[in-house]
Amino acid sequence: MTDDEGLTLSRFVDQYDERYRGTSFPPRTTTHSGWGSDGKYIATEPYANSFPTEKAGIRQAYEYSDDNGVHRSTVTDITDARGVLNWLRDWH
Repeated sequence: MTDDEGLTLSRFVDQYDERYRGTSFPPRTTTHSGWGSDGKYIATEPYANSFPTEKAGIRQAYEYSDDNGVHRSTVTDITDARGVLNWLRDWH
């Protein structure tokens, strides 16, 4: 971890209660098309990011659905230092 990453993580933890806890970001949705065994499909993938009230971290809800009827979803809690830093770099 670099010094800058350490400072970024420290700021995130120090500001968590007043700035992040219990809030969420508007979902980001991507849509794309492709080809599969059933022909062409269109897929939608929304990501919703929120900040849990239990402990410092990011909760990322992901869904996938396409017009062939495929649907799946996952919820991931990001609480490790590298995961938080990567999220801050990519989403914030």
